[in-house]
Amino acid sequence: MTKYTVFILVLGIVFFASQLTAQVDSKTQGPITTTEKKDNTKSEIKTVPAVQSSKTAPGTTTGSTKNTQTNTGTSTQSKPGTVTGSKSTLKTGKMFDASGNLAYSYDELGYIRNAKNRVFCQLTAKGEIIRKRTIVGTVEKGVFCDRFGKEYARIVQEGKVVDAKSKAVGTVKDDGTVLDSKGNKLGTAPGVDKNVAVLIYFYKDVLENATSKPKK
Repeated sequence: MTKYTVFILVLGIVFFASQLTAQVDSKTQGPITTTEKKDNTKSEIKTVPAVQSSKTAPGTTTGSTKNTQTNTGTSTQSKPGTVTGSKSTLKTGKMFDASGNLAYSYDELGYIRNAKNRVFCQLTAKGEIIRKRTIVGTVEKGVFCDRFGKEYARIVQEGKVVDAKSKAVGTVKDDGTVLDSKGNKLGTAPGVDKNVAVLIYFYKDVLENATSKPKK
């Protein structure tokens, strides 16, 4: 009888201890959710407490992001619809007479204007001499030709100007001083292209007559 009593007490202790262990496991494992399958059977899914991850989902950024693109200099390609025409390489500026009065000016578009800002003619970047919308001659590498291609002047060494027969006409110095064939000062054209100075100081009358109507 005593052994039977002891055996019952042992079973009771074991059963009580197993109940305490089951309660502790259920608390640490989290709640149990029951899902019902299509075949009417139930299954238990233990949910684990969510742990915050330091990883971010694709497409999201954390903190400041670095720019992975680097500048490779300014592109020389022009965008569609833009025009990148080359500017005139001729030097522009103002021309003065022997007394220092403004006589003509030469702008970036190639227009030669008088003191009243009226267009006298145009010398384009291509070397075309245009007067009254008509090409009356050309200039190329210091050689001046009329509209028929016949040479009538050229610039030689040290800015000297000669005609088609190599006869001295005058000089355009590097500082812009313009002298006639005898060394007399005709004016100054500081910074102005020498081709323009030659046209104005030596061949202005030729340009005027190039588009004049013949006398009856």
